[in-house]
Amino acid sequence: MWFWDISDWFGRSGPYLLNAEHITFLVLVTLGGGFLLPLLLRKAKRKTIHTVLIVLWAFALVIDLIKWGSIWIDDIINHEAFNVGGQLPLHFCSMFLFIMPFALFAKNEKLKMAATNFVCTVSMVMGYMALYLSTWMMNNFSLFSFPGMHTMLYHAVLFVCPMIMLLTGYYQPKWKDMLGGMAVFGVIAAIMIAFDNIFVVDYMYLYDESSLGTFHFISQNVPHRLVWTLIAVLGYVGTIAIMHSLIMGIKTLVAKHKNKSIKIKTNQQ
Repeated sequence: MWFWDISDWFGRSGPYLLNAEHITFLVLVTLGGGFLLPLLLRKAKRKTIHTVLIVLWAFALVIDLIKWGSIWIDDIINHEAFNVGGQLPLHFCSMFLFIMPFALFAKNEKLKMAATNFVCTVSMVMGYMALYLSTWMMNNFSLFSFPGMHTMLYHAVLFVCPMIMLLTGYYQPKWKDMLGGMAVFGVIAAIMIAFDNIFVVDYMYLYDESSLGTFHFISQNVPHRLVWTLIAVLGYVGTIAIMHSLIMGIKTLVAKHKNKSIKIKTNQQ
């Protein structure tokens, strides 16, 4: 499909990683989408913030459907086969699309908070890492190409949505939410481990890490691939624990600063 054939709409040669438009985009997303937009929404009504989050999630869903749809059509037309191992939206970043609706629309408060915690920990980390570490994609495709634009815009949403939730007060995290986030991951991991083993694929890097080179030296030196699965599971759980603890730590510091400011003003009066 032409979507994936064109590396740059202007015909420039690569690599495109950290060129002018890539750096500009990263700055705009990190500062504008991650901080300025949430701060502008702080005084907005909760319904308005909720609507913004729905629009962002829907945008991510649409551009991801365009991506996968183009790949599926190409497989059917040109290859007459469907690649189960690489052509399904079951990667970890894709989990945002399935979990975010629970964070936005779930009636059960525990489920809603658990889903929100997952989005504000693992999804945010995965989005931010993909923005800065999509080295293969951004070396081979510029921001002005469908693959490059999809990668940057999709993962920007994964980063911006949690920042809006946290900085506007839309989500007020509690320690018990961390267990909920881990429970959500546990359900996803159980399903994906079974799927990976049945089809011998590596979605979410829970099979043998064959599709991810970052920790290749670890997976290739463990006595059995199930050991890698355990390491990967603990890594995801650890990410939830670390991120939630960091969020709670910042929340505590902000609360102490506000209380201190109130006491100073009270004493001055």
